[in-house]
Amino acid sequence: MGNPIITKRLCKSNRTIKGVQKEDRKQYKRIRGGRAKAKIYKIVKLNEGSSFVNLDIKQEEKLQQEKLRSNMKSKGLNVESIVATIKDNNLEGLSGGGYQVAGKIRTLIESKESKRILLVNGVECDPGLIHDSWLLKNRLEEIKEGIEVLNAYIGFADIVVATKGLHKSEGKIRFVQVPNRYPMGEEHILIEFITGKKLGKEEIPAKHGILALNIQTVYTLGQIIKNGYNNTGRYLTVANLFTTQATVVRAPYGMKIRTLLEKIYGKQASLEAYCGGGIMNAHPVIEGECVDVHMNFVGYQEPIRFSNQNPCKNCGACARKCPAQIPVNAVVKAMERGNIKEAQAKLMNTCIKCGSCTYHCHANKNVTEIIESLNQLT
Repeated sequence: MGNPIITKRLCKSNRTIKGVQKEDRKQYKRIRGGRAKAKIYKIVKLNEGSSFVNLDIKQEEKLQQEKLRSNMKSKGLNVESIVATIKDNNLEGLSGGGYQVAGKIRTLIESKESKRILLVNGVECDPGLIHDSWLLKNRLEEIKEGIEVLNAYIGFADIVVATKGLHKSEGKIRFVQVPNRYPMGEEHILIEFITGKKLGKEEIPAKHGILALNIQTVYTLGQIIKNGYNNTGRYLTVANLFTTQATVVRAPYGMKIRTLLEKIYGKQASLEAYCGGGIMNAHPVIEGECVDVHMNFVGYQEPIRFSNQNPCKNCGACARKCPAQIPVNAVVKAMERGNIKEAQAKLMNTCIKCGSCTYHCHANKNVTEIIESLNQLT
């Protein structure tokens, strides 16, 4: 499991980060509503000198594309062939969850819901990620191709692309602007904001007629179906959090993370190398670790140090920002007293592991880690 590698205290102590957060706060229109409560703004900005780097170039890609095109022509296009092609390409969700996209579509079809909804998640609420917003700006036509493929062969009563910036309609596609709050992009929180449906933590949206896919997943799906694209890698954010510089990189699966990081930002002996689903869910790079479908972030950061032995200040910042409405400070205080049963009762098994509590903790405790240790006792 990963942990936040940024805290509110650290952001306040870095003048450059404070400036980037101020810019991000001003960038978007103020939208009200939703369960996401934390104001955790972006701490990175696009490196104008090197905004995009493509490292996923393979000599055999053209041959693979031609083979896939030939296969598609012989099969013909229908729902079953699309699902089969997605499955053959082993396409997994690119938000970091790693779910099988073919299985998700299959669940939607089997739900028998008459009014299906396609929800494309382009919110990218993690404060250290920028590649989804880059894709929206630079690959929007290809993203719409993916949406068109899904709609043509599955059929949706409503198609929504959720972002923090766009608010318009293009044909059947509605671009809906959501609050610039964290974690607005969490699937169930976003579904509730867009549709009004409040699903339980363990409920599967596709069973309720809602197909929720990350923006990069839709882009990749469209390229696979329409252009015979070879699913060899992914887009991710590579950053130096100390300088706030970030680059969007197309990296091949299996590439060593340290090699990737050094290609973009060189060796940084004084900084720690991290990777993960985002900076709110990252871990120190393990020797030999490689890029995979779960990875959205690779970057340098000052070594993060928490002090879980510090007593909770009972300020309530963690509880106020918790999107699951957990009385987090009461849980932590109960654990400090050694009352595990009381802590478990207050936790209510609703934690979504967003890391907001750790980010806001005035006692510099890794509250996410503490809560997870309690979950493991359940």
